[in-house]
Amino acid sequence: RSAIVAYAESFVGNLDYVYGGNSLSTGVDCSGFVQQIFAKYGVDLPRTSGEQGSSGRSVSSGDMKPGDIVYYSGHVAIYIGDGCVVHASSPE
Repeated sequence: RSAIVAYAESFVGNLDYVYGGNSLSTGVDCSGFVQQIFAKYGVDLPRTSGEQGSSGRSVSSGDMKPGDIVYYSGHVAIYIGDGCVVHASSPE
């Protein structure tokens, strides 16, 4: 979990948002970011935020652990602890 979080955080401020993108070198959207971060650690995730949100199992917000995927309203992010997430978001 800590490796996933550290790897995801290494891209903060250094990655372009590209709608539909799934490349950590040329740009990602939210689900592409989550998919590619987890792929580095051998975890195969679906491509879209909706598919990622309906995968796995649900946990309450009080039971979240760093490295969990957070899904809300068509968006996904990676929980990093202390109520914070790391994610790819559009400039808007």
